[in-house]
Amino acid sequence: MPESVAVKHEDGRRFGEWSEIELQLGIDCYRACSLSGAFDAEREEMREAFEPLSFPGVTVTVGEELAITGRVQDVSPSVDAEQSSIGVSIYSTPHWLSQICAAPDLLPLEFNHLDLKQIAQRLAGSSLGLTVQLDGAPGARFTRCRLEPDTELHGFLAELALQRGFVVSDTAAGDLLFRS
Repeated sequence: MPESVAVKHEDGRRFGEWSEIELQLGIDCYRACSLSGAFDAEREEMREAFEPLSFPGVTVTVGEELAITGRVQDVSPSVDAEQSSIGVSIYSTPHWLSQICAAPDLLPLEFNHLDLKQIAQRLAGSSLGLTVQLDGAPGARFTRCRLEPDTELHGFLAELALQRGFVVSDTAAGDLLFRS
């Protein structure tokens, strides 16, 4: 691999022994990253850092460039007679908008006379602590806009974004980005 790949865990530990990386980027989607490498079951810090179902926050750098800020979703250790390996899937922080609905403390979910950025800040900012960026002006305010409590946030925001000429994406730093 020509450049080094490092994963920095939210507690500050760095892991850089990856043999394969697949980084998924797109104009209208959230970043994702799959890594695989040797797994040393004797390394307690590695076992703790990538414990299945723990969803730790991480950053991934390729060389010196930040590639993704997000959370580990899948951890797949594999052990056979010849080797031990681990596969790790990381999704950007905004990706989690596709997994959650609005928090009950945001009720009522009516966004009358607000623009796209204001609605996104209220939903994504309060739910996941995301910073919201727009690549352009937010467009006209929505006269009446309502989110049903059982609707996942990404679908709702993507529909509003489309009405204002944007697509939903993210930044390497983990911000929610509306691209025009």
